[in-house]
Amino acid sequence: MASSLNFKAIATKAGVSSATVSYALSGKAGVSEKTRKRIVAIAEAVGYKPDAALVTLMAHVSTRRSRTPTATLALITDHGGPRPWSGNLSVRALWEGAGARALELGYRLEEFWYGEPGLSPTRLRNILIARGIQGLLFSSANTFNLRLDFDCSGFACAMSGLCFSEPAVSYVLPHHHRNMQIMWERVHALGYRRPLLALPGGASERMEHMAEAAYFYFCSVHPDVRGLPVYRSNDYEHAPFKAFVDEHRPDVIACTMGDWVKRLGTRVPREMGFVSLNWAEGDKHLAGVDRRLKDQAACVVDMVVAALHRRELGVPKVRKEVFVAGRFVDGPSLPPRKVRAAAAGLRARQPLLGLTK
Repeated sequence: MASSLNFKAIATKAGVSSATVSYALSGKAGVSEKTRKRIVAIAEAVGYKPDAALVTLMAHVSTRRSRTPTATLALITDHGGPRPWSGNLSVRALWEGAGARALELGYRLEEFWYGEPGLSPTRLRNILIARGIQGLLFSSANTFNLRLDFDCSGFACAMSGLCFSEPAVSYVLPHHHRNMQIMWERVHALGYRRPLLALPGGASERMEHMAEAAYFYFCSVHPDVRGLPVYRSNDYEHAPFKAFVDEHRPDVIACTMGDWVKRLGTRVPREMGFVSLNWAEGDKHLAGVDRRLKDQAACVVDMVVAALHRRELGVPKVRKEVFVAGRFVDGPSLPPRKVRAAAAGLRARQPLLGLTK
């Protein structure tokens, strides 16, 4: 009842209808930014507090209605070009997951490529405001912890992966440490004892070094595992990687780059097993870690829409980090392997951090 009275008081003071107040406070389209700010200010002045039970009910009702989108969420990408999902299975999974979840919640998803010629940060911001778009999703596959020159004030924002240090919006990413733990235990159960972790192209930094942490722990608790140095590089040069593999002769490689293993000239899986750290739907010939990117993208949409409903706009006071647990997928590239008798008595050896670049 108190919420209803507050709604009427806000509407009377603002000189608008109760429906307009509802749209303004819930972040829906159809209200100008100027009117929205005025209504929010009045709501704060009269001490309006949303009814938690009513908010939950309306959220349930909205998901039961027709899925015809009534508002737009912006997907701001910083890839090498527009529509990056057209040639990348992982990026396509993010796009499909975000788009499907947005539609379920009554929104359409529209891409804005940050690298478009002539599209300055100020111009992009003005376009979004003019279109009445208040929900922003950020995505980038080729940058890590960099600064994006964009003013997020007035927008509800969230990020897929830790792409940028600024703006310091909340983000969702795979639970790399847990995923790696599950993967290594499966590798061990299948009989592999000389594992190599390869992280080219800055993958170690993008995964916040959680892959190495899980690998070091795995080697430390399995005395029969010969821990090899970790291969890390900030580029995609293949020759140093091949020399590294020839030197250490692993029986299985876990890597983000499947084509690198193909170029080694080694017969997989007869001579060496392979695990993809970027397994995606369609990689039926590979074993690997499914990061559940569609679920990750859906979680980003949930964060943005929830922030819109709560009117939590701009950079948050506390940056939140949400992990999505993945799963291990068995595949032909990692068949069971017989454990040699000599390996069974191998003493534990702490792996070293191999930094090639």
